[in-house]
Amino acid sequence: MFKRLTLCMGAALISHAISAQSLTEKQETDLEQIETMLRDNPQLIGNMRQGLENFLDEQRAQQEKYTEYKDWLFDTSVHPTLGDVDAQHSIVIFTDYNCPYCKRLEPSLERIIEEYPSIKVINVIVPLRQREVKGIATNSTEFGLNVWANAADDYYDVHTLLMDKSGMHTADSLTAIAERTQTAQWLKSMDASKQVVQKNLEAFQALGFRGTPTIMIGEQWIPGFIQYGQIEQIAKQEFGL
Repeated sequence: MFKRLTLCMGAALISHAISAQSLTEKQETDLEQIETMLRDNPQLIGNMRQGLENFLDEQRAQQEKYTEYKDWLFDTSVHPTLGDVDAQHSIVIFTDYNCPYCKRLEPSLERIIEEYPSIKVINVIVPLRQREVKGIATNSTEFGLNVWANAADDYYDVHTLLMDKSGMHTADSLTAIAERTQTAQWLKSMDASKQVVQKNLEAFQALGFRGTPTIMIGEQWIPGFIQYGQIEQIAKQEFGL
């Protein structure tokens, strides 16, 4: 089951502790401190119990949705992938070519696949910030997907330029990237890419994600931008590197 790396008023901490097969020394200490706080403030017990039950229900529902969409999320024939597509380990990232935090995260993703060749990064692209671009019959998401599906050898260059663009993409920026990478034939609307986008959005919403980037590493998901050191630490933990 995925473990959400957010502060959930202590409920997440308790649920992780009580569900573990064995507790670490720190978890034992945390549990003792929480028990002391609840005994000193018994009025909190009812709300804490309800919070735990809601949290566990949410986790169960999210696990069911993950099982439903897992094969889709890891399908490198559909999703543009950085690194060796046959690499043993996968980091799945919900990303958006118009998201400033996704752009900030990109150097860390480049670094992780360079330093750990056994890891690949699967880009599940969701156009949350821009569905239409004035003056052109497509958008950055569909352009990237078109290139991956039809000219995969050119994808890395296209992807890099799409991420390097500061701010929102325009018809001029997309045209310039297509011309520079000689991929202008894929700067158009294609039904196959539209279908991928639709299913990506369905998976994103079904899993309860709220923004980009959202990073899935092993059994953990991390909402929002994080530094390289955190990515590396979680990857080592989850993949046994």
